Amino acid sequence: MFENSNKNGKILEVLKENSRLSSGKISKKTGIPATTIFNRIKKMEKEGIIKKYTVDLDYKKIGIGIQAFVFVSQDYKAFDREKQEKMLDRIAKEPGIDNVFRISGRYDLLIIFRAKDIDELDEFLIKLQEENYGILKTETMVVLKSGTK
Repeated sequence: MFENSNKNGKILEVLKENSRLSSGKISKKTGIPATTIFNRIKKMEKEGIIKKYTVDLDYKKIGIGIQAFVFVSQDYKAFDREKQEKMLDRIAKEPGIDNVFRISGRYDLLIIFRAKDIDELDEFLIKLQEENYGILKTETMVVLKSGTK
């Protein structure tokens, strides 16, 4: 999966599963010496290959039971490139936004949104239409069940 090197690929696969593991534990899982792992991780952080470490939440347990994919068509003629970037950043900072992607195809953006309930999702969609984002139309898909790796 990873092009860099076989050792880096093994390290990254283990870190993707559990980024809290120590170099020693990663060493046991990969057969790579712990000092090599430590040095390679530091180098990958410095090079920007590893950008951050994060937490994988169980959203239902914290009262955020709805995940939705909101596909957005925008009127890009109304915005120059700089305004498009600012608009994308503004959308990304809205509460409940998990991620925003500029995409190709039938739609221009994909917004991943999390909400405690359908009412909160509805409020977000209304607000999205009311804000000056140049939105022509949206299509929302609510996740019913997700798989795990």
